Parts: sequence; structure tokens; C-alpha cells
Amino acid sequence: MKFVIRRAVAGLLLVPVVAGLYVAGYVVLGLLGAGMSITLDEVWANGLLIGFVCAVAFAFATQLDRLAYKIIGEEN
Repeated sequence: MKFVIRRAVAGLLLVPVVAGLYVAGYVVLGLLGAGMSITLDEVWANGLLIGFVCAVAFAFATQLDRLAYKIIGEEN
């Protein structure tokens, strides 16, 4: 359980980093000519959502792995 808590804390600390990288990538693509169809506030919100989903998946990776093994029925 302590590893789940550690991964959750690390994931929550990395959520703004993921959002910042997402915004930076969006801006770079916009400057290269892809065009900016949404505002930077909306891009930041999307980045936060992606970061939060990644943090939850990172925190509960072992539990999700066991669930997938039960559903699929394969063991490595």
C-alpha cells in the first residue's frame, strides 16, 4: 500500500509538468503552421486532464495489471 501512496504523490506532483509539456507541444505545433484552434486555457485544461489520468494509472498500475490478467485470463 505504501508504494501506491508514493506513486500517487509522485503522479500528483507531475500533473503540472505533463500539462506544461502538453502546452509547449501544442504551441510548437501551432508555430510550425498547424494553427491554433483552441485557446491556451483550454489546452492547459486538456493537459491537466491527461496528467491526472496518467497519475491515476501510474498509482494503480499493479492493480490494473492484475485486473487485466483476470479479464483476459493470461499469465506471463
